[in-house]
Amino acid sequence: MRHTAITHWVQAGVDLSTVKRISGHRTLAMVERYSHQNGEHIQAAMDKRDERYRLTG
Repeated sequence: MRHTAITHWVQAGVDLSTVKRISGHRTLAMVERYSHQNGEHIQAAMDKRDERYRLTG
């Protein structure tokens, strides 16, 4: 269940450091192992970055 929750938090945009605190993992490496960042999640992050540059550029 923790595994699924971590995946959902990360895909919802919660930063890994916060997920680490909530989940009780000792290292970010373990959070990353369980986060299952998929292609859509990564693309959404890139889109946010691009939008930010458009607004400031």
